[in-house]
Amino acid sequence: MEILNLKKKLTKNILYRKYVIEKKSLPEIKNEYNLKSCTNIYKLLKLYGINSRSVKEACNNPQTIRKREKTSLKKYGYRSNFQSPKTKITIRKKYGVSNIFQVKEIVKSNMLKIRKINEKNGKWVPLDQISNFEKYKRKVESKTRKNYNKYFYKIKNAKKRSREWHLDHIVSKYYGFKNNIAPEIIGHYKNLRIVHHSINESKGFKCPKNAKMLIKEISGEI
Repeated sequence: MEILNLKKKLTKNILYRKYVIEKKSLPEIKNEYNLKSCTNIYKLLKLYGINSRSVKEACNNPQTIRKREKTSLKKYGYRSNFQSPKTKITIRKKYGVSNIFQVKEIVKSNMLKIRKINEKNGKWVPLDQISNFEKYKRKVESKTRKNYNKYFYKIKNAKKRSREWHLDHIVSKYYGFKNNIAPEIIGHYKNLRIVHHSINESKGFKCPKNAKMLIKEISGEI
């Protein structure tokens, strides 16, 4: 109900203008509309097919940079706290360098934090599962190619497939891998659809609510 009310205020054109053209962040849009969290705005982005920013893009967003610099100026008197002489002395004493990003351990630690967040959100495959997942994925892709060609006319919007419109597995390959589902099921033509690239890219490893029903239906055919 909450998202339906928000949809009336925050139409596709308005959200596109604020997020893409004006480059406002989700927290800024949230504050503008007096919302409790950014969750529903993120849902609208996916619903409207508007690509959400990556972590790198968000960090390099001019408005985010200006806000970060303003906070740092107020707190440290410098555009970045790393420019503060006090911070530089502390870093040099502790690590022997003036630039914190020269310390491999710090960079590695930050990368591990990013990986943990993405694994938790289901966007990245855990490192210890990559090799087995790759093997599983290859089997699924082999079945997918065969079924896509064989049942081309049974797959909705198959003719649309292009750089903009992607072939998508309704029940994702990673979900299949995690739940020990046979590659034949994930690569089955009934599990294939053509969707806009923005939907496919923002989907991650999420699956629809009817995933179990679809798996059961396909299982009865193979």
